[in-house]
Amino acid sequence: MKKAIFQNQSPLVKFFFLLILSVAGISLFLFFGSALVRLLWGFNILENPEVLQDYNDPFVMDANRLLLLFQHLGFFIVPGLVFLVLSTPDPKGFVLWKTNKIRVFNVIAATVLVFSLMPLVNFLVGWNQSISLPDFMSGFEATIKTMEESAEKLTEALVKMDSISDFLYMVILVAVMPAIGEELMFRGIIQRLLAEQFRNYHWGIWGSAFLFSAIHMQFYGFFPRMFLGASFGYLLVWTGNIIYPMLAHFINNFASLLVAYLIQHGRIPTEFDTVGENQEWQYILPGMVFSILLFYYFWKNRDVNLLKSYAIIPEYPDFHNNSNE
Repeated sequence: MKKAIFQNQSPLVKFFFLLILSVAGISLFLFFGSALVRLLWGFNILENPEVLQDYNDPFVMDANRLLLLFQHLGFFIVPGLVFLVLSTPDPKGFVLWKTNKIRVFNVIAATVLVFSLMPLVNFLVGWNQSISLPDFMSGFEATIKTMEESAEKLTEALVKMDSISDFLYMVILVAVMPAIGEELMFRGIIQRLLAEQFRNYHWGIWGSAFLFSAIHMQFYGFFPRMFLGASFGYLLVWTGNIIYPMLAHFINNFASLLVAYLIQHGRIPTEFDTVGENQEWQYILPGMVFSILLFYYFWKNRDVNLLKSYAIIPEYPDFHNNSNE
């Protein structure tokens, strides 16, 4: 097997190498994306980035969507693939790509898990948005609220879908690309590096979930996003296949996009998008029960030998007695 250049480096060194690749990748891809935007629509966003804030101009929104595509490629997918080629002789094994066979029941269980978690996630959204920072942080609080209001306006403009073709285009940008790129980067690579650094896969899961949420730069959605990231992380290590968290990520984003599309076209009430946010326990509690049962199923059927090799964990004696081939 061919030796990778950074194969013998520590997880921490590999992490900083990945960071350098991501910064270089996003810079390069946004430069070319900006050049393409200027070629197609005549916007010189390098000299006048404020032009991208004219959300009423359909050409500006097309430019924003194109840049979003380049952002996913430049910050997540391409750097992640380059990192794997240069850092490990077994990229597929490193990110657990098809390490275990895909089972139909696991696909169904992962899908049901996403929908079961939605009321609880919405509840966390409502709780997170109600957080007030101490008085001495009022300036910082005002700043992050302004940033989030701006991000919310952009998101609303991006997901405004007048036709089914708009919806399908946004599925690629908002569901397919993040499911592949963000799961490859955070669950496939960063989670593995942190698990090996701390010799504990729980630290890897929650550390990568923290970074996954932080990278979105939205404090008032930080905790529900971190919770989802951790859920995807456990789904990875307990199934031994990154296809499942990619699928769960896709379904979560696709469902949100579909609900937005149906609300915009008057097919369903607006309240459908916030089930659980206002403490509707009749939805939250059953969802939690189903989620716990499904997590228990994945945990019970985990591959202990794979887990031990994944994070090098000798300190959990129960692992030696519950191996599932």
